[in-house]
Amino acid sequence: RFDGTARRAQAAFRPVGGGAFGAPVNLSADIRDDSSPQVSVDSTGRAVAIWTHTAESTNRIVQAAYRSPGGSFGVAVDVSLDSGYAYDPQVALDSLGNVTAVWQADSQIRQAAAVFGVAFATPTEISPGGASFYPQITADDLGNVVVAWSQKLDGSLYASTVAATRPAGGTFGQPTTVLTPLRSMDGRPTIGVDAGGTFFVAGASRNNDGRDILASAKPRGGPFGAQVTVASGASDPNPNSSGMLDEPTLAFSANGTGALTWAAHDGMEWQIKVARLPAGSQASGFTDAQTVSE
Repeated sequence: RFDGTARRAQAAFRPVGGGAFGAPVNLSADIRDDSSPQVSVDSTGRAVAIWTHTAESTNRIVQAAYRSPGGSFGVAVDVSLDSGYAYDPQVALDSLGNVTAVWQADSQIRQAAAVFGVAFATPTEISPGGASFYPQITADDLGNVVVAWSQKLDGSLYASTVAATRPAGGTFGQPTTVLTPLRSMDGRPTIGVDAGGTFFVAGASRNNDGRDILASAKPRGGPFGAQVTVASGASDPNPNSSGMLDEPTLAFSANGTGALTWAAHDGMEWQIKVARLPAGSQASGFTDAQTVSE
């Protein structure tokens, strides 16, 4: 929110059981610009907010703040170093209190980890190779973490979706390609984890005629499986054509059922589609798409 002097990252809290949101509070302490706020909340009510902040050097850094159950957000802490330009921060907080932040800097993906309420460790890079962007992160209830992003591999002009996994208590392994498009992955990937600890990654893939929605799943303790086409677009790749499928988003319920939504153009207007996933399924279990918008 612009307060007349700077753009401020703010947060508002609503208690369990509904009710109204409380008054918004500023997350950062000084008056230099903030942007790109995100938040992660665990099953106990702990929360971590993350955003980018303009440092005194005019570099963009990543900051975070913790909120204990029943409390308020504490003093902002620096997550990234004061060098270069950091943006698109994301954060995951698991039920054990492990916090992992990721962001893009210098066309690479960096991460830093912390225990809830404690300072973050020194950042490390997890995306060796070509230009990387659009990081997404999630964690399961045992502390396993998966980060997915788009990356131009081996000097390619086109992006694939890659992912890196960090087992509970361990370090990130080498990234692996999880979604390979016919031409290029468009936009940011989406990531989620079901109640059984299976991670899913999905994204919009440009083909020769439009865009498809691709997905892959990683069972707990195993690698990502073969990608599947959840929905296929055809026709002219013009933004007003019927071949455009865009902005996929994954979500899972507490009982493990999932849903993958995206925007699709029917030749006249944009509609919202959904493919459902029964509990315990892999990526091949997504149902045929249904239109849920009017």
